Amino acid sequence: MRRARLDVDVFYNGVTLPYAHVHSFAQRSVSDATGTDWMLLDLDMSVTSVLNAKYAATIYPAAAGQAAPTIMKMIRSKLLERRGEIQYNFNGVDLIPALPDGNRGFVDANNGPVPQYCNVSLLTDDTFVIDYRITANFWEDLNATPANNVLSNRWSEHVVIDQHNYSKYNRNGTYIIRSDNPAGMPVEGVSGGTSSAGGFRQQFATLGIRPGCVRQSASYVVSPDGLRMQYDITDQEVFVLPPEPAFEAEGWYTESSPRKTNAKRHSMVHIRLVGSKATIVGDLVRTAVLAAASKMRAGALARNANVVMNSGSVTMQMYRNEVIVEMHGTVYADDNAKVPKFGGMAGINYTKLLDTISTAGKNPPAHAIRGTAGIVLQAGAYWDPNIKQLLNAQTGKTEPGVVPGTAGKLGE
Repeated sequence: MRRARLDVDVFYNGVTLPYAHVHSFAQRSVSDATGTDWMLLDLDMSVTSVLNAKYAATIYPAAAGQAAPTIMKMIRSKLLERRGEIQYNFNGVDLIPALPDGNRGFVDANNGPVPQYCNVSLLTDDTFVIDYRITANFWEDLNATPANNVLSNRWSEHVVIDQHNYSKYNRNGTYIIRSDNPAGMPVEGVSGGTSSAGGFRQQFATLGIRPGCVRQSASYVVSPDGLRMQYDITDQEVFVLPPEPAFEAEGWYTESSPRKTNAKRHSMVHIRLVGSKATIVGDLVRTAVLAAASKMRAGALARNANVVMNSGSVTMQMYRNEVIVEMHGTVYADDNAKVPKFGGMAGINYTKLLDTISTAGKNPPAHAIRGTAGIVLQAGAYWDPNIKQLLNAQTGKTEPGVVPGTAGKLGE
């Protein structure tokens, strides 16, 4: 019995290849670099189709009425453009995975589809044959679960323990997003704006500081295609945590005894605190004064003595958020000696000793107010006629083009 002819056609970027002979339709699973997370379905299709100029209106309406060589040139040009709409219809069923709801562009999940070649050969005056290959990547709903804008987030951790038994912790990882991202991510100051993988940093690569540690560094690198963010975060264990709101602290306490007497000693406290760009200088001064006064008082109480402050100084750096407080006092064994108030500290009780070891972890300051740390990293944008009227994350206006990683987010 003769088999019925199958209705197969391939459509891409406005061009229909009717009754195409599909040489291959490879469908490959794409995982993250570790092979742990399933991310995308990679499609690689090769087809051959015989076209006749008489049917140009059906194949590519814009080419209707043109001569065969002109039709060949126009079709080849359209088939080689990137990020066009793609369909592979087999007896009326499209075998290409559907784009996410809300995606009104045609970009796939990896800044494609990407045509590989289009070879056109003239057979007769009005008939020609096309050999064509195209690749595309899609997120397919295999488990009937909502699509996630982030495809994978994997990291490794290591620790280095030095000769004094202090630990340095490091986390190095990469997360990957989809380019057919209909939701987009807001950019600071732009309502409804979109961004590249840098827009997801707050959720996936901003970590709390480990207990007993200070944040030494945090590095972020966005890939040129805008779809990957590599992050590297290091925390250093310290003997004593800096008092809030300081990011860095240094200090020492000294007692010296004059000759021929044990009734009094001279004490000195030196404290240096460094804040971030957003730390209020007055808060640093107040904290340094409290810490210095508490230490001086504690040094005397440890010997059932009293301390009288002789002098004190406050130094503020002009071009760095840094303050230095020094206090000089005399420690007496006489219980009748009193501790005077220092400068503007009237009415403020001495705090408990601040140089106790804290085991509580600390959260970093709010991401959006950390000076330049709040800037969203971007990759170079590209312009594409197949993606129109996108919302520019910087200007807030719609215009042709795309910010990588958000090609599916169109402006109203």
